[in-house]
Amino acid sequence: MYFTTDYWFDLCAQAGSSNTKPTFVWFKIREPYLESWRKYHDFNHIEEMLEEFDREPSIADSPLAVRLAIIMHDHQLRRQDPEHSDEFLSARKAWEIYRHLLHFNEGVCDKVDRIILAPADPQANSRDQAVVLDLDLMRLGAPPEQFAEFGTMIREEFKDVPDERFNHGRARILQAFYEREPLYQTAHFRDRFEAQAKTNLAAAIAELTTTNP
Repeated sequence: MYFTTDYWFDLCAQAGSSNTKPTFVWFKIREPYLESWRKYHDFNHIEEMLEEFDREPSIADSPLAVRLAIIMHDHQLRRQDPEHSDEFLSARKAWEIYRHLLHFNEGVCDKVDRIILAPADPQANSRDQAVVLDLDLMRLGAPPEQFAEFGTMIREEFKDVPDERFNHGRARILQAFYEREPLYQTAHFRDRFEAQAKTNLAAAIAELTTTNP
C-alpha cells in the first residue's frame, strides 16, 4: 500500500490539522473507493496517481494541494444527483473533511477545491489543475495490454449499461480525448504518454465502433 496512514499523517501535519483522530478520517476517506462497483475508479487509482506524482512533485506549484486533491477527486462518483456534478460533490466533500473536520489551512483547502473542480471549469488553467488532470489521464498512455485491461475495468463499472449504449457513449468520450490537441496539458506528461495514448485511443475507438456501428 502506498497511501498509508503514515503518509496521511504527514499530509495532515503539512496542512496544519488540529484533529486528534486522523486515522478515523483516513478510513472514512477510503470507504467510497472500496465500494464493490468500483473497478477502475478505485483506491488503486488514487495510489497510482500519488506514487506517480511523488516521483517528481516539482512539476506542481503546490504539491500538498495536488496530493490532497488527488485523494478526493473521485470520491463522489455516480451519486445520481441531477443538480450537481461528480466534481462538485467531490469538492464539497473534500471541503467538509479537510476544512471542517480536520481544520486544514483555508488557503490549502481553496486550492484543493479549484483543482477538483477543474474538469468542469472551462477557465481552469493553473499548473496544479493541469498536473492533476494529466495524472488522471495517464492510464490512457499505458502499454496496449494494460490499456485493454483498464478498458475491461471501465466496462465492469458500467455492467448495468447495455452493450450498444455503453459502446456508443464510450466511443464518444474516447473520440473527444483523441481529438484534443494536445491531450496532456503539461510537457512532463505529454512527452511520456501522448504518442502511446493516441495510438491506444485510435485502436479502442475502432473496436467500439466496429462492435457498435
